[in-house]
Amino acid sequence: MTFLVITSVILIIAVAVGVLVWLRRRRAAPREFDWPEIAAAARQGGYELILTTELAAGYLRDPAAFLLVDTREPQEFQAGHIRGAVNFPLKPTRWARLRAGKALAALLGPDPRLSVVFY
Repeated sequence: MTFLVITSVILIIAVAVGVLVWLRRRRAAPREFDWPEIAAAARQGGYELILTTELAAGYLRDPAAFLLVDTREPQEFQAGHIRGAVNFPLKPTRWARLRAGKALAALLGPDPRLSVVFY
């Protein structure tokens, strides 16, 4: 009886692992978005999209008007970043953004005129 139970458990685990491997391989590649979709999502979220050339010109004109936020991991930030940027590691998931809400609000501060740039 015990042998039969152990064999059944091993079989169930093997099938479960096989199903998980199969499901993992079936994942579709991330969907690519085109520019109109990105622009629409930005408008819906209250963001303004600008070209990197516009950003560079504005930053060179008045660096104090910008808060540059580097969202990479600390070791990546230390390896190189834009001068004046602050490091705020942030995973690109909704859960990470929700968890970081208060700390991010404190970093951004209350000045609505400040242009915040995440990269």
